[in-house]
Order: sequence, then structure tokens, then C-alpha cells
Amino acid sequence: MSTELREHSLVVFVYDGDGRAIPDAAISVAIEGTEIARATTKGFSNAPVRLHFSPNVTALTNREGPDGNPTVSPKGDWIAYTGYDDKKLTSTIGSLYVMDRNGGSKKLLVGSLLSTPQIEGWSPDGVGVYYSVEEKGTSYLYFAPVLGGVPRKVTGGTEMLTGLSVSDSGQVAALRTSFTQPSSLVTFNLKSPSAVRVLVDVNQDVLEGRRLGQAEELWYTSKDGMNIQGWLIKPANFEAGKKYPMVLWIHGGPWSMYSVALAGHFRTLQPMDTQCSTRTRAAALAMVRIS
Repeated sequence: MSTELREHSLVVFVYDGDGRAIPDAAISVAIEGTEIARATTKGFSNAPVRLHFSPNVTALTNREGPDGNPTVSPKGDWIAYTGYDDKKLTSTIGSLYVMDRNGGSKKLLVGSLLSTPQIEGWSPDGVGVYYSVEEKGTSYLYFAPVLGGVPRKVTGGTEMLTGLSVSDSGQVAALRTSFTQPSSLVTFNLKSPSAVRVLVDVNQDVLEGRRLGQAEELWYTSKDGMNIQGWLIKPANFEAGKKYPMVLWIHGGPWSMYSVALAGHFRTLQPMDTQCSTRTRAAALAMVRIS
């Protein structure tokens, strides 16, 4: 596989501290003070900017498959990244790796996951990596120690956490949503992740005084032996023992999953007297094994 670094194009808008656009701005990309690429914007147009890489840039990975999401440890001695060996499949789940700053000592940190992990940051002492992963309709934050040990689940609950940002002090900001809660901006500390505080909830007044149907998680086995996960979203005025018409929404995979996030299209299909059932094969999944 060629490790040649080619010219890349990107669209860049540069603004000052007061939100005013700056024309003809110089852009420099550096790692620990060493410039690796530079470019210059032209006026205020949205034309692509050519990013020219320095000739002394060294490729750290060279396998047949994509590597990305590189995150350098606080001391600069380790680099965490995600990737996979390309086996020409329709969908492939990546794993979490680490290597030293020179591209050596590569090792698998976390593999055999239900979805490709997203690196959220290093611990301040550099002994481990925080990553998020989607699984079985939810998403969780985990911690993986670099020098050995079992990954530890940090967050729990039936919810989706996205857009996570982890500070050096261990404070986390994220968007949280569930079947009955639209996305809101929340924060918690890694030392007490269950103590979640809502910072911004722009949808509070929208749902105030309104009732949403409850969702029931379902699991069953298909004829080929695969476990199927789904949810039954009941009418807001559901009465046990009463018969209701049902809308069946099927997702076959393998690229993504249904989740417990509040989904407006499910709610619009679920008026006061209709049930809606969503199903996804193994949710988040044996995704690569589903055609």
C-alpha cells in the first residue's frame, strides 16, 4: 500500500473573535509545534483550499484498510486510533488501537465490538482512552487502559449520548436523548457519571403538558437463529386488553441501528390509536453478517 501523502482539498471559512469573516487567511496545521501542512484562503469564497503537506511528513500506518480518528496522549508518547483491515465487505466494524508516537508498538486495545468506536479523549494521566460505542439501541462511554486490563463501562441507562466532549478535569458535555426525551445538552463528571445535570433543554416547552406513548423493548429469535431486537411504541392513551392497529417498520442493516433516541417519524406514525413497532436485526449487531 502506498504511503505517499497527496494534496488534499477542503473548504475553510476563517472568522475573528467578533464573528467577522477574514479574507486571505493563512492556515497552518502543526503537531507539537512542527508544521505539517499549510494553505491560504482566497477572499470570502467557498472555493476549495489546497492543503499542501510538508515533504517530511511520515505515514504511521500502512495496512490495507482505513485508519483514522488519531488522538495523541497528554504526554505525547501514545497515539490512539481506530481502523480495520479491509476485507472488501459491504460493512466492516472498526476497532480501537494504540501505537507509539513513531508508529511502532501497535496493538489492539479494544476489538470485537458491536459498532465502530469513537475516541472521546485520553485520561489526564495518559493511562487510558475514553471511547463511545453504539450497542443494542443505546450508546455508552467506556474507558480502556493502555497497559492492559478490561475496558470499563462509564455510563449506563437506556439513552443515546452523542457529541461527547471530555475535558482534562474529567467534566463531560454531551447531547442526551431517549424514547421520551428530545436531545438536551447535559454534563457530568467522570468520577460520578450518574449525576447528570441538564444545561440546555430547548424542547422542554414543546412537550410540556403532552403525553407520549411508552416504548417496550422486544427480543425474539428469527428462523435462522439470529436474535432480533425491536421496540413496540404504544399509543399515548394505551389501554391493556384493547386491540390496536399496528404499523411495522423493519430495518435490515447492516450499516446502522435503530436506537432509543426520540424519533419524530415514529411518533408521526403513531397517533393516539395506533401502535408502531420497529425492528432491527440484532440491533447493533452482527451487522456485517446481514445481507
